[in-house]
Amino acid sequence: MRKIHLTYEFLGKLAKAIEVATPDLRPEIVRQNFAQAYDAKYLAAMLLERYGKIVHIQDFKRQIDESIKAHFTGYKFVAVTGLIPVVEGIIRKIAISESRDVGQGTRGLNIELQAFVEREFEIR
Repeated sequence: MRKIHLTYEFLGKLAKAIEVATPDLRPEIVRQNFAQAYDAKYLAAMLLERYGKIVHIQDFKRQIDESIKAHFTGYKFVAVTGLIPVVEGIIRKIAISESRDVGQGTRGLNIELQAFVEREFEIR
């Protein structure tokens, strides 16, 4: 079975490559490295082995599957826009599981996402 996570070694090498590159080359370095890391086999493994088992994500497995298929058949825009409601749904599920209400629109989602980022990455 394929590993379904990125190693610290991979991320460390990528961070170093980005750090030493000129600013104009950095986006291409990120694109190339993640294109290799997130290939079809990796995403299939994630879909089959992880997404269906994570309580906040499992209800979106079909949409994730279709977005992956769209991506690898060349429909990049559809793949990304298909995941936007998935991200919104996951944020809502996390908020609800922690007894927070994000309301009906996207304003509460934005606030929840910012709070999540701050908690997870300790942004000061």
